[in-house]
Amino acid sequence: MPEKSLTPDEKLQQEFNRWAAAGEGPKMENHHLDITAKTIRRMNLRPGERVLDLGCGSGGRRGWLARLVGEGRMDLARWLASTFPMR
Repeated sequence: MPEKSLTPDEKLQQEFNRWAAAGEGPKMENHHLDITAKTIRRMNLRPGERVLDLGCGSGGRRGWLARLVGEGRMDLARWLASTFPMR
């Protein structure tokens, strides 16, 4: 019986998992620093604004965002992670 074809999302997930297992995470993160910085600047965040950190990475940029809006404005992601853990 043939194997089930993977969806594009499943293929992407497998590829990212393969990169992470090979220790490529830091290299990938550094490769995206420029576009990440530009994106955060374009968001024009100000102190007191709220940010939803969806947890789609290592959390390395969370500190940048927290410095812009204030650490206490980033707590929602921690609540979401503890309330709805990944399976």
